Amino acid sequence: MNAKEVDLDAVAQDGEIIALAISEHVENAGVHSGDATLILPAQDLDQVTVRKIEAAARKIAKQLQVSGPFNMQFIAKDNEIKVIECNLRASRYVCIPCLPCILLCRLTVCCVCVCRV
Repeated sequence: MNAKEVDLDAVAQDGEIIALAISEHVENAGVHSGDATLILPAQDLDQVTVRKIEAAARKIAKQLQVSGPFNMQFIAKDNEIKVIECNLRASRYVCIPCLPCILLCRLTVCCVCVCRV
């Protein structure tokens, strides 16, 4: 298959994502995420794929009216994505955004927490 498995961890309020982080599995898709090695932030994803993942996460968060942490897993290949799952909880490797990033500076990339808003 040679597809990548990609994880997205985010925090939303009333369906609007306020922070997110995307990580990628080192192994090809098919290795259980509990057994996989992840890289945060993702290093080998095309920006088109990243934008599609972010857009899908925003749509799903909005439809589910998520408030709090959530985790999504995707399969990505040739800039096409498929959602594997969406969990309304933090993953065991969630990026916890730094408070200044969320409340004060609203940076697109924070060197401390690797948040993306």
